[in-house]
Amino acid sequence: MNLSAVAPERAAEPIVRLATASEFAGKSGGFYKDAKLGIDPAPGGGPGNSQIVIADPKQWTPEQFAQAQCSTCPASPFENVTLGGEPVQRTQVGGGGVPFTITWYFVEHNGKLIALAIHDPETLKSLDDVIQSIRFQ
Repeated sequence: MNLSAVAPERAAEPIVRLATASEFAGKSGGFYKDAKLGIDPAPGGGPGNSQIVIADPKQWTPEQFAQAQCSTCPASPFENVTLGGEPVQRTQVGGGGVPFTITWYFVEHNGKLIALAIHDPETLKSLDDVIQSIRFQ
């Protein structure tokens, strides 16, 4: 699957692509599905890729998932915020010996844990206007 969004004034140039979603097993044995988003999303990862992850909340907590993203990073506190009318948790992953942080959002919806990290691929700053436009149905 390779979905693209295109800026109207630059119809031939995609502004975001979705790499094929992959399924990964965590150290605890729990699986999650991971979709990478970006101008040229690399399936292997990298901090420039935005991500949407879907997991079983019986196998993954937000804290376990955040720790799995960077096992050497210090744990950051989780904040309760609202996203798309739903209560969600937000935290930073990174820091310590890692020279950047990524903002992650976590919500349980329809029996799934959804984790989102949507950010500028160069600055890694969270794209709050995009995040706040998300609606859960």
